Amino acid sequence: MKKSIFITLFTIGLLYYQACDLGPCCNHDSPACPCFVSNTNPGAWDPSGTWIQDVANQTLGTRESCEPNGGQPYYQMVLGMNSPEHANIAACLLDRFDEAFDSTWDRSPWCSEAVSYWHREAEIPYETGYRNSKWHLDWNLIGSKSIRNFYQAEEETGGRGRWIDVAEMTPYDFRPGINAPVPGAYMRITYYNNSVDTFGSQNSHSLMVDSMTVYQDITGRVHRVRARFLEGNSGNRVTNSRIIDSLFAFTPGGTRFFSSTRKIYGFGIDLDQYGYPIYDPGRIDTVFVDPPLAPVTWRRVNIRRSHEEIYHASKLKELITYIKLISSGPKVTATVGNFVEKGIPDGHHINWIIPVNLVKQSPSPLAINFDLLDEHPIPIRGLTLDWSNAYVPTGYHVFWAGKDKKFREAKVPQITLDGLKSSPTMGIPVPVNFGNGMEKVRYIKIVFPQNAIRKDAVLSGIHFKYNWGPDDDAEEHPLPKKKKLKP
Repeated sequence: MKKSIFITLFTIGLLYYQACDLGPCCNHDSPACPCFVSNTNPGAWDPSGTWIQDVANQTLGTRESCEPNGGQPYYQMVLGMNSPEHANIAACLLDRFDEAFDSTWDRSPWCSEAVSYWHREAEIPYETGYRNSKWHLDWNLIGSKSIRNFYQAEEETGGRGRWIDVAEMTPYDFRPGINAPVPGAYMRITYYNNSVDTFGSQNSHSLMVDSMTVYQDITGRVHRVRARFLEGNSGNRVTNSRIIDSLFAFTPGGTRFFSSTRKIYGFGIDLDQYGYPIYDPGRIDTVFVDPPLAPVTWRRVNIRRSHEEIYHASKLKELITYIKLISSGPKVTATVGNFVEKGIPDGHHINWIIPVNLVKQSPSPLAINFDLLDEHPIPIRGLTLDWSNAYVPTGYHVFWAGKDKKFREAKVPQITLDGLKSSPTMGIPVPVNFGNGMEKVRYIKIVFPQNAIRKDAVLSGIHFKYNWGPDDDAEEHPLPKKKKLKP
């Protein structure tokens, strides 16, 4: 029986490969592999929509392959590939240059990465999602702690985010987008010790509010907030089946827990350029109750700060100081010519075109210099350079330094596309590793000797890979248990 099932899955995979012409099966679970196809799902590879929930809902059903934290969620929501063809190229690069990619392309719980991906595709709060060209040069935030840090730092520096601590939420003064969530809001849940009223930092999970119903009486007091959620890594897939009948019940002041140990930690609100919350008003309903419902069981709690929270507060202070210092963003200069377009390549609409003649005819190597204006308070593990135009240069060098200006050479793998199916529209990723992942970086330079480029090169994206600390997200968040909900 098992043998026949395997043969059937292999046949399906072979037919899929022949139909789509993706290339070889690479990295165990790429889109051309039976392991991937055995988990065929309706999730869109290139979602779009008016609101972030429209984007997220198009990815519903996207699920892992036979590899833990693998399959479409890995290639799409962790690595950022928007087509099975591009994902298969990435998979084959991983196979061929596994040592170069292993340290930066590891598989991990992907609930926070799903939220990051939805923000990138919805182009909020910035055009490239969480990528803020002033201080955070990557669309992906690894782990729920980093998303929390993003919203807190944005709020404190006048950016496009607001963090709502769960202690701010009260049924007596419920203002969506100000001190309470809105549809589209990010929500973090994490371990809570009820006996000492303290949050921990293990088994965290990232969710996004899909829709809300607010029940209130004529005095304005909120009796209940019913909400539906979108989430990745829920039963190893993207789901929207989690509905809770009272947000307050899952706060420290309420009586209920997620998975017996976790409560709501807080919410992240996306803001537009004028500071107003970004959300679809059609996804929030207000129901007036008369006579009033019994108020939700809830109490004010004086939440104590754990050692982890005290450490986080000090790191956040450093980050805020840095963001205020570099209000104009990093400085980028080149030693030869004036080919650099405004802004750093972002994988969205800013590219750098490096003409072959400019490099070959230069009497000295072309050097592109980055000055982050101070050491970034978040250690930088390295970069990912996305090369388009179906061409990846080789023979160039990348150097980095702290404020001491003692430059050290990074590891740049010599990526070749021989034998790989490619397209001019696809960014071929090249990982550049700086060191042990704890490097404090201020200066970076990319140097192109005269023989480093054989034809015009297009650098479509430069992504800074930050080290936000250990990922405390739960390995797998279980699907919610089905139960009859209160009206």
